Amino acid sequence: MTPARDMLGLALRLLLPLALAACAAPGELEALKARQAESNWQAIAEASAPCTNPDLLCAQAQEIRADACQTLARRAPAAPEAPARRACATAAYQAALRALPPEAGKAARRRLLANAAAAAMDQRDHDGLGLNTQLAAAEALLALDPHDPAGCYHAASARLARALLRPAGPGQCAELPPLPACAGVAAPPGTPPGARLPLHEIIALRGRLGCP
Repeated sequence: MTPARDMLGLALRLLLPLALAACAAPGELEALKARQAESNWQAIAEASAPCTNPDLLCAQAQEIRADACQTLARRAPAAPEAPARRACATAAYQAALRALPPEAGKAARRRLLANAAAAAMDQRDHDGLGLNTQLAAAEALLALDPHDPAGCYHAASARLARALLRPAGPGQCAELPPLPACAGVAAPPGTPPGARLPLHEIIALRGRLGCP
């Protein structure tokens, strides 16, 4: 065998495992689903990231991992490993969105975006991270539907948080759009009854600041 063929063979042997690692095999997805059915979140979260390739199997595998990391983080938000769990959830939801093929449909994309926004908000509230990721997911939700409850909630929440990072005063107005399409939109599922919505906070702050 010539040196060139030797080098080609070596390259293929090195690249093949990487190519396989990028793919979520059906058997791997079934194993993740079995652990999910058993609520074995720890095993799912501690496994290596399942894939990176753009297809439905990979999107499903990443979503299961994101759900596991988010569940563990919310069960014990102050645990030493919680920041890593929150980062895992945010990253895995983003990976699922990148992998999701267009034919998966609007409902699947909306679900992932809503979960991605919620995971990023958890990071924002606990770790001071994820604010821009939350806003980007919210804006993508509103691009799908300007009246989406999760989109309205997270867009207002992220905008309000960005405004509060600025010095108090009229300069905050730039971060406080009135979001008229969200007026009257119901709170997303899981919002505590009677909770003051971020959009109401924006409206009140705009009034105090005299925003145009």
